[in-house]
Amino acid sequence: MQPPGAVELLASAAEVVSELTKAGLSRSERLLKDLVSRLPLS
Repeated sequence: MQPPGAVELLASAAEVVSELTKAGLSRSERLLKDLVSRLPLS
């Protein structure tokens, strides 16, 4: 087996980063919604 080329490495790194970004975004979105729901809305 030959080691993965730079293109494959970049592609998988980009995939990981986008997954992390998506996970982070949904988590912060949930946190924001939670904070907003706790605010005393008059």
